[in-house]
Amino acid sequence: MRIIFCLIFSLVYFIEGDLLSASPIKILNGEKLIYRIIVDKREYRETTEYHTCVVNNTPYYSYTSIGNFTEPDMYKPGGEHRWEVTTYTNGMPSTIAFQIDKNTVKWEFNGKGTVDMRANWEGRTFKRSRTFKPNVTVENTLFLRTLNFSQKEKYVFDLLQIREMPDLEAYEMFFKALGEEKVTVKAGTFTCKKILFSLTGFKGLFYKAYYYVTHDEHRYIIKIDNIPRGGTSELVRIE
Repeated sequence: MRIIFCLIFSLVYFIEGDLLSASPIKILNGEKLIYRIIVDKREYRETTEYHTCVVNNTPYYSYTSIGNFTEPDMYKPGGEHRWEVTTYTNGMPSTIAFQIDKNTVKWEFNGKGTVDMRANWEGRTFKRSRTFKPNVTVENTLFLRTLNFSQKEKYVFDLLQIREMPDLEAYEMFFKALGEEKVTVKAGTFTCKKILFSLTGFKGLFYKAYYYVTHDEHRYIIKIDNIPRGGTSELVRIE
């Protein structure tokens, strides 16, 4: 992925009023994580390839993720999609791009909460700009993997919603560590932190998902329950 410019910022996370610590994870250049996604008894695939890079003395993480399932309520009729994500080593985004069929959208983040969006979507070209929480994102894989979770902490952030296109809208979401579990998937058995993912306020009563993240220097996402809604994602292998 081309990195056009470098953003330098100081990051503020929110932990119910306190600062949240984030730390680098061990990423091997070219490392691929292969997932299977099960929805309504049908199986799909998602492949995510990670890289590290340095631009103007600033280190970045990046990944490309390609899958053949997209939630129909996000974009009808669904199908194959592609994510291209570049973040700082604390997991906060620099640029994120999403493509499905002929539709493309790109978000650029200034590190202070302002998001610039450019899109070609369903035959329309448009630009949007709006300010959210400083830790706003749209794809939270590296954001989640870099967090230093401890018991009972709640990490609140804004998550942009593709389903609200062409509007630039976000839902206030949170992660919360619930404890540790042994998790067995096709890729093996791992000691994981179980992380609750939900909306803040009363809306959280209607949606909850669970991430299982390895408790080691990699912090691989091993399994996700209820993402996609009603489905399960599991790690098949690491290449």
